[in-house]
Amino acid sequence: MRAAAPFKSVVEDAALAEVFGTFEVFVEETPDDLRILKEQINTADFENAGLTAHKIKSSYRTLGMTKISGLLQKIELAAKNEEKIDKIKNKWLPELIPMLDSSMEEVKDYLKNK
Repeated sequence: MRAAAPFKSVVEDAALAEVFGTFEVFVEETPDDLRILKEQINTADFENAGLTAHKIKSSYRTLGMTKISGLLQKIELAAKNEEKIDKIKNKWLPELIPMLDSSMEEVKDYLKNK
């Protein structure tokens, strides 16, 4: 039987530190990004709304939150193509906000208890 590699815990610690760093950046940036996205949609700045939705989507996808990232992808594509604007404003964005708030609280709780 082979002994465990002596650096395994260091590698695990580095991986955990990277994950925690990702979470911390997520907690710092996502609320501002969501505020900006809502503002861009409300002012019909759809090109930038698509870019902001893409940025937020990437963060959620990295954290494995596929339902939220899928909804953000719909918003991103519709905004970039200036399509389904009523659906963005009246369905997807109102559906998205509570999901984002809930996931943000989960991540904050996770960081608090790490």
